[in-house]
Amino acid sequence: MADGWAGRVDARLAEIRAAGRWRRVRPLDAHGPIGTTADGSRVTSFASNDYLGLSAHPAVVAAAHAALDRWGAGATASRLVVGSRPPHHDLEADLAAWKGTEAALVFPTGYAANVGVLTALAGPGTRILSDALNHASIVDGCRLARGELTVVPHADLDALAAALAADDRPTVVVADSVFSMDGDAADVDALAGLCARHGAALVLDEAHGVLGPDLDPGAHPDLLLVRVGTLSKALGALGGFVACSTAVRDLLVNVARPFIFTTALSPADAAAAHAALGVVRSPEGDALRARLRAHVDRLAPGHPSPIVPVVLGPEDAALATAEDLLAQGLLVPAIRPPTVPEGTSRLRVTFSAAHTDADVDRLLAALTPLRSRWHPSDEHPTPATEVGDGAAATGSRPATLVAVLGTGTEVGKTWVAARLLAALRVEGRTVAARKPAQSAEPDDPTPSDADELAAATGEDPLDVCPAHRRYARAMAPPMAAAALGRPGLTVADLAAEVTWPDGVDVGLVETAGGAASPAADDGDSLALVRAIGPDHVVLVADAGLGTINGIRLVVAAMAADRWPATVVLNRYDAGDPLHVANRAWLRTREGLDVVTDVEALAERIR
Repeated sequence: MADGWAGRVDARLAEIRAAGRWRRVRPLDAHGPIGTTADGSRVTSFASNDYLGLSAHPAVVAAAHAALDRWGAGATASRLVVGSRPPHHDLEADLAAWKGTEAALVFPTGYAANVGVLTALAGPGTRILSDALNHASIVDGCRLARGELTVVPHADLDALAAALAADDRPTVVVADSVFSMDGDAADVDALAGLCARHGAALVLDEAHGVLGPDLDPGAHPDLLLVRVGTLSKALGALGGFVACSTAVRDLLVNVARPFIFTTALSPADAAAAHAALGVVRSPEGDALRARLRAHVDRLAPGHPSPIVPVVLGPEDAALATAEDLLAQGLLVPAIRPPTVPEGTSRLRVTFSAAHTDADVDRLLAALTPLRSRWHPSDEHPTPATEVGDGAAATGSRPATLVAVLGTGTEVGKTWVAARLLAALRVEGRTVAARKPAQSAEPDDPTPSDADELAAATGEDPLDVCPAHRRYARAMAPPMAAAALGRPGLTVADLAAEVTWPDGVDVGLVETAGGAASPAADDGDSLALVRAIGPDHVVLVADAGLGTINGIRLVVAAMAADRWPATVVLNRYDAGDPLHVANRAWLRTREGLDVVTDVEALAERIR
């Protein structure tokens, strides 16, 4: 029998190797984001979930030390058997206050918390509606629970509403607030509203929600809301917790097997988490979140979480890219099936407030030359890539990608862009244009921006700007969408829709309004350009009065970006002393590349 099982194990391992999915534990001697590998190489990790850098915070470490001295290394048994230590009660009281619930209960891990909640709530005669991209701990909790399970398409509120309306049995809806592989956020307010209307319980796993989304626990007083969290990520310690009503806590204490039948969280971990929670709820915590937000925005402006996926597609591409980065001293893990679907292997970049600006600089610089190997998936588009390089979800990236910004509205961006494209096309270059969103009054008789760009490239105007991104209201696109009662839009939405045919020599993306004009609900035109990742930026400005101020403001906003940039002074009149003086000042005092005609601009793009 032993030989038989040895053979079965060996065969299973051989299958894993043959599939190219062999995994191993990587030794890393680390303190915070800096560590040393087994061969002595120093690396900076962009792999951990220590989002606020609290695992090495002096107050957190000191609290763990004090608890070790007072209560020893372990809790020694289940809390129902041996009792609780003061750190457990102190932590639970503050977790409940933090989450706005009546009570909280601590588990040894976040995994155990999810399994405990779902098996306690979803018994025979109940249903579970689970998002398709929920974490493995939720998946396993659903499988172990005895309720009938339905997997709902990811983030599909219409499908969820239909499922809730189709059956009146007691129902548990469970979802991550931030999904661990794509880093996208659930619409938690909409989830809560749906559950409240249909009398369903909502279990929300907020493990990765350090930057939100936030849910007001009092918005739906009749909703049974259970908030699952972790002590192991933003709090830098170990463990999981459930914030809930007193009744649900009592139920968990009495029936949740992962709480009843396992040794409790150690006093040191509980004390460390309690100290970390104190930091999170203080002004220092606000500053750490702001720093984390700034790091994320450098790679993926407006992205809702510290988890930024760079979807490469094939497994070998993800593995090779991760090895290239490791050789440069950057630990960025390759994530591949079965963790993510076939064809969506990726780098999973995670940021921490403990990263320095120099750490992030190194990451962005290292990603730049690897762009040629990126093949983002259509099903799971990367929300953004490295500042100044990379591309959003595209089928085939143009050889040269140009973004056109303006210092304001009506400075002539479309006029310049169309004539640049026409000039390049006359030379035999294959060109294409994209206007991610446009808005105008419905009775405006002039051709739209997309129409003018399409005339210059020979494309269908609906390829330049799709119908669902045309807004019949002369406002910035997100404002127009709101005024018309249409769905909101994000920078990631717009960037993901910028796709190209094969074989394009020069692809041009024209933004709406000025560089700081709202392009989406979560970002301006400059944020959209960062998400797209151009090779060259064209900044169009009027040649006359006020142009130096407008150009300097935009250039300052782009100071951290690495794009080559050319300023076009539109409507330039060589006989106007002000125009001549403006050009001279911008060239000599500001050191900018300034042109005044399309031919000179085409020379820069060639």
